[in-house]
Amino acid sequence: MEITRIRFAFSLRMALSLLVISAVAFGQTQTATVRGTVTDASGAVIPGSALTLTNLDQNRPWTAEANAAGAYVFQQIPPGEYSLEVQADGFKRYERPRFVLQVAQVAEIDIPLEVGDITETVEISAEAPLLETATSDLGEVVNSLTAESLPLNGRNILQLIGLTPGINTTRNFRNSTSGNGSISAIAFSANGGRNVANSIMLDGSSQEVMGFNQPSYIPSPDTLQEFKVQTNAFSAEYGRTAGAVVNMVTRSGGSEYHGVIYEFLRNDKLQANNWFANANGRDRAPFRFNQFGGTLGGPLTPGRQRLFFFQSVEFRRQVNPASVTQSVPTPRMKQGDFGEDNRTVYDPLTLQDDGTRDPFPNNVVPSDRHNPTAIKLLSYFPEPTAPGIRNNFFSQLGSRPNTWDTSSKIDYRINDRNNLFVRVSLNKTINALPSRWNNIASPASGWNGSINRSYTLDDTYLVGGWVMHGNYGYSYHANPRRYIEEDVSQGSLGLPAELDGQAQFPAFPRVQVADFQQMGNNAFWYIGNKFESHTWVGDMSRLFGNHTIKFGGVYRINRVSNHRPADPAGFYQFNRNWTRERFNRGRQGNSVASMLLGFMNGGRIRFEPSLSQQTPYWGFYIQDDWSASDRLTLNLGLRWDQDRPITERYNRASWFEFDAAQPSLAIDNPGLERQVVGGLQFAGVGGAPRHIKNPDNNNFAPRLGLAYKLTDRLVIRTG
Repeated sequence: MEITRIRFAFSLRMALSLLVISAVAFGQTQTATVRGTVTDASGAVIPGSALTLTNLDQNRPWTAEANAAGAYVFQQIPPGEYSLEVQADGFKRYERPRFVLQVAQVAEIDIPLEVGDITETVEISAEAPLLETATSDLGEVVNSLTAESLPLNGRNILQLIGLTPGINTTRNFRNSTSGNGSISAIAFSANGGRNVANSIMLDGSSQEVMGFNQPSYIPSPDTLQEFKVQTNAFSAEYGRTAGAVVNMVTRSGGSEYHGVIYEFLRNDKLQANNWFANANGRDRAPFRFNQFGGTLGGPLTPGRQRLFFFQSVEFRRQVNPASVTQSVPTPRMKQGDFGEDNRTVYDPLTLQDDGTRDPFPNNVVPSDRHNPTAIKLLSYFPEPTAPGIRNNFFSQLGSRPNTWDTSSKIDYRINDRNNLFVRVSLNKTINALPSRWNNIASPASGWNGSINRSYTLDDTYLVGGWVMHGNYGYSYHANPRRYIEEDVSQGSLGLPAELDGQAQFPAFPRVQVADFQQMGNNAFWYIGNKFESHTWVGDMSRLFGNHTIKFGGVYRINRVSNHRPADPAGFYQFNRNWTRERFNRGRQGNSVASMLLGFMNGGRIRFEPSLSQQTPYWGFYIQDDWSASDRLTLNLGLRWDQDRPITERYNRASWFEFDAAQPSLAIDNPGLERQVVGGLQFAGVGGAPRHIKNPDNNNFAPRLGLAYKLTDRLVIRTG
């Protein structure tokens, strides 16, 4: 039985507290909107009413004034707890002391004022939770309490997406222990859409990188305030997704100092031995899992209203157990004696009239027939740990992944009109893989890892009734893999020295001996991929009567440096064909015998260039949220998206062009004169464009949705 996780937490007043703070973030899609109408008891609108919305954690106010239609709107409001106060001459002051705004929420609060003296106050002490009556958006919010309370393997917050209606997950998604740069972490389908086609946003910045659309950075549960999974009827400000939009918001500091210290642990002392270890007479393999960290946030100015910080750090230290069973040649086989194998070994240099070969006497390959290169390669196989010629090697050595994660955020209210924040998040994992054979030929050895970065700079400015907003985001992901840090010469293995000039890396080649464990790492083990994207977002919005108009655009550069060579140090393959009774059939023979004789079945060595590709993307939109009546809201929008074709930095790209003329293949016969067309075209050569496909300029996406309020507790939304 396995103890999954144990959590320890403690608190110190003012310095470290288990209480978590509410998030404050200023951005595009991660913010909330509050809108409504101010009326009197008869339903007549009250223009000029003064409204003040106050964030309770930071004691920071936002102000607005009802227009001639009695309508008001607060935009770019960070999620958190708020109070609302309304004043108008000849009416009692209205106070709503505490309510919660969630990420990407559009909350409609209609305010009825009572006639009276302004010194009198009408306080709303108990009221139903806010309904989203002003948007057709469908989605689900997962807050910090849910994230901290539910068990998460590896604390991957994206696993909670499965709680959303309409989401269908895959096995890879459910087993994903990390969201940073992980393809499987977004392998979920929204309302029947394709998986790995979802948009992940953090503080208003896109986190997807070119490749498989995976997110570059996912914060830990203690760094995250909340997130919303939007599955249908998006506003026009959302684009470039064929699935869901996951809108995440990180925490910010408040007017008091708050923080948390935590640790999650697992240990082999708390779990039983596994079946394979018991079968091989081994004790429990060492297993350590320690995931620990802390957060701290608070004010940076004496007034505690303008400048705030939030800092988180997390470490994960692991020693993973393993139960690996492999098949390796026995010492007798390495000497050419195959008496342990019940299959007969035949001499490939003999051939009878019926196409059969003669067997080696006593199933032994004479030593004078042994190939010196084969002897050298076979020496890297370890000694068996169990009897027999199959499944005779067992190891409990496991990997040792270490992870470091940090996120820093600064919120600055420059003045009553200008709000700014910046966030810098870094994540790095280095996974040391075991050398089970204790030499350079050990398969699945070396190390792999993940390097992730995410930066966001966001500014909101109020001028002349307009809300102007800009956001810059940078996302970076790399997934390096390396062999054991030891140079290997092809000549030192007995192979031709000329191969050293052909090998792309000085590593041990991949040697596949049929029926036995492969030597060296797999074909695509060496990876030097790097993905990055720069995203600029700008938008403006304003209230015109009962219409809230918002328009804006996005420009993004997606780049990838792709280097994933296949067998860069060579691949050599041996099977039983050469030592069977007949070359192409039969169950006789032994691949080690074929190898000792120097008869290879096949091989290759390849050189792959490192490509540098990029694709620009831009999109523009306009959105009108129209309060047609006190019960009906129409969401009208139009978006245009443009993914430009991929280009390669050094024009190392080609494609087949059906209309390309081939002068060297012109047909010049009497009665049959025509030009042969169709062939490969190379980027930037002979007037050919740099991109490998034609652009598509017709990606227009109209948006139409409505929300109808039947009662104070029931809203119909469609889109």
